[in-house]
Amino acid sequence: MKSKVSRFVLDRWEGAAGVLEGVGPVPRALLPGRLQEGDVVVVTVSEDSVTLTRDPAETHRRRERAQRLRDSLTVAEGGEDDVFDL
Repeated sequence: MKSKVSRFVLDRWEGAAGVLEGVGPVPRALLPGRLQEGDVVVVTVSEDSVTLTRDPAETHRRRERAQRLRDSLTVAEGGEDDVFDL
């Protein structure tokens, strides 16, 4: 059997579980150590094992992209409502 690899983002912590987007709660004990919200988790399923690891390169790419998107937003002054240019 060929290994299957999937990537998920840690959305948040809820008690003793981390919530992976598209998966749901996963016990903290099964997740990689020092995992933070927004980190990318790689799940590798092979014939006899399942491993979960943090993907620092993909995490970094996603954080940089999110920062570029935030930087591209501008707020126009002059009204009661904020206007965002996309």
